[in-house]
Amino acid sequence: MTDQDLLQELIGLPQAAEILGLHRASVNEMVNAGRIPGYRLGAHWFVKRSDIERFAHDYRRPKNAPRRQSRSWGESWKAEIVRWLKHWDTATSDELGRVIDLHIGNIRKYLVLLERDSMIDRDEHGYWRLTASGARWASSLPPIPAASEMTVAGQWAGPLDRLQVS
Repeated sequence: MTDQDLLQELIGLPQAAEILGLHRASVNEMVNAGRIPGYRLGAHWFVKRSDIERFAHDYRRPKNAPRRQSRSWGESWKAEIVRWLKHWDTATSDELGRVIDLHIGNIRKYLVLLERDSMIDRDEHGYWRLTASGARWASSLPPIPAASEMTVAGQWAGPLDRLQVS
C-alpha cells in the first residue's frame, strides 16, 4: 500500500465514532490503548476505514456500558421549562428548580440554550420569561396541572411572590 493509498483510507476519529455508534472519546481511548490501530498526522489521529469496519464487525458493546441518550432527551427538559414559564409568566432558575426534577446546574444550562434559541429572555432581576416564539411553542405543549405546583414534600413549590396565604 502506497502512502497515497493509506491517506485515502484514513478517516478521523469523529467519523470512526459515528460508524461504530460510540462517543469520539471512547474511540480515542481505544486507539490510545492499542485496541484500534491509529495513525497520528500532526495534531490529529486517524484510523483506517478497513480497521474500523473489521472492529465494528467483532465489537460487542459491554453489558454495563451506558446507553447513549438521544438528543430528544434534552428537548423534553426544555419543554418542561417552557411549560412552567407559560404557567407562571416569569420565574428564576431557583424557582424552576423547586418543581423540575433536574439539577439546578442543568436547569441553568437549558435556560441558556432556550435563550440562545430566542425562546426565552431574562430581565435585569434574573427572571426568565417566554418570548413570542417561546409562547407559540408553549401553546402547543400540554398545560401544567394546577395541583402540581402546590407542594413538593409538603412545601410550597411555586414562585414565592405568588404564594397565596389565606
